[in-house]
Amino acid sequence: MRRLAGSLLLATIVLLLVGFAGHASAQKLCLDSTQPQIPKDQLQICGQYNNESCCTNPRAVEIAKKLAEHSAAMGANPAAKNCLRALEAVLCAECDPYATQLYSRDRNGRYADVPYLCTAQSNRDPVESQPFCSTVWDVCAMVPIPKNPFVATNDPRYISIYDVYLTKGEFCRRFMPPNKNPGDGPKICYRGKPVDYPDELGEDVLPPVNDMCVEQIGLSTKNEKSVENSYYVAMTPHPDQSRRAFFLERAGRLFLYDLPEPGSSDYLPSDGGSTFLDISHLVAQGVEQGAVGIAFHPDYPRNGRFFVSFTCDSSVNSDCKAAVCGCYKDVDCTPEKVQAANPDGKWGAGDLCRNVTVVAEFSACSDTLCTPAKISQQSSIEPTIVRYIVRLGQPFINNNGGQIRFGGDGMLYVMLGDGGGEWDPLGLAQNPKAFQGKVLRLDVLNGISEPDDNEISSRGLLGAYGIPPDNPYAFAWEWRGEVFALGFHDPWKCTFDLLRPSVMMCGDVGW
Repeated sequence: MRRLAGSLLLATIVLLLVGFAGHASAQKLCLDSTQPQIPKDQLQICGQYNNESCCTNPRAVEIAKKLAEHSAAMGANPAAKNCLRALEAVLCAECDPYATQLYSRDRNGRYADVPYLCTAQSNRDPVESQPFCSTVWDVCAMVPIPKNPFVATNDPRYISIYDVYLTKGEFCRRFMPPNKNPGDGPKICYRGKPVDYPDELGEDVLPPVNDMCVEQIGLSTKNEKSVENSYYVAMTPHPDQSRRAFFLERAGRLFLYDLPEPGSSDYLPSDGGSTFLDISHLVAQGVEQGAVGIAFHPDYPRNGRFFVSFTCDSSVNSDCKAAVCGCYKDVDCTPEKVQAANPDGKWGAGDLCRNVTVVAEFSACSDTLCTPAKISQQSSIEPTIVRYIVRLGQPFINNNGGQIRFGGDGMLYVMLGDGGGEWDPLGLAQNPKAFQGKVLRLDVLNGISEPDDNEISSRGLLGAYGIPPDNPYAFAWEWRGEVFALGFHDPWKCTFDLLRPSVMMCGDVGW
């Protein structure tokens, strides 16, 4: 964060006009958390995925063997052949580039054997005569299928779909996508062929972008609403797609501006926008401290949830006392080592971990009657913290990072620096037990039960979140399950590649 000081006080804020309109995003990602690829050789089965696939030929061979076992057990009668074609389509679903969107997962992170089956007919495919789930029922319900993937039991008495589900409606309700709750993100189902997203959701495909226009819309100069030595550190368009944008000031104020018309050469109002949120009383000020990040819930226009990242001095505001002190014995960090790395107090003084990196949730809904119209009309809200997502005590006041953003997978990514000092003197960035020097991937909205204060303390969590079971180190011994990537010095700004949405790129300070 040291590049924010001094000369950037009058930094020009620019609006990237490309991609201003927000669209829901379904992420291409395979069940093993890798990117789909173009197969080097034609697949022996599931050939509909030869152009882009989550399956290599070895995996296709395994699917073919499984299908052959079913075929041998089912016999060669016409009914079995029709069912076998439907079963092949179902088994090939794991090859789809959107595979992780197609399957449910249990609490241990294991994907289901059968994808979500479409229960409604596509209004964009004139060839489709009925929903795929209905097709599966019609051709397979009465067919005995040993080791039937549609029947979640090992009881040999139940080998046909009809043995368990008495009606088509009951069967299709079992395999339909869950109801779309706020924040769940896009719900994709399988039609027996490659997913055509965004057509699958009835959305228009955005045209390809060949050029990018950058237009100066204002200066973050001090005004009557600003604080000495403060400036904007983040900007994001209003999620309701109106011509408005939020600007986060380092002092802890979030301004809402009406933006000039494109091509008008107008600037933002010199007296500032409306103060949407003011948490300056919570924010600790320093050369590399302050409010540093903002992220809006993917379904903000309907639920009003958003998140702010900032630094806090727990000796002044006891509410932000660290849930975890980032310097403790298990990461080979002691007060003596901190003192030795900071003999003159240049990187902060006082109690260890009194300086806390905070990610807190706020709400634009002032009551339970929260409607899109009320959320969109909000111009100012109370600075009431709904819950703390992260409270990490820092050994020093510099290199704390702090950007936050949601990925296309619906997870909240938190960028953390190595904890400060000079040249990571405590070696935290590469330490698998430490939070510092990492990008964390947290579930704050997708149905994982929220831990209470006792669970947060007993499990050593940073706050109220779930650990996604598909995180790289979710089940790794002696690793923090929250970690998505490691080895950073001070990742200040990160983004996801538009064409490869599971690829993250970060700007780091370097050494």
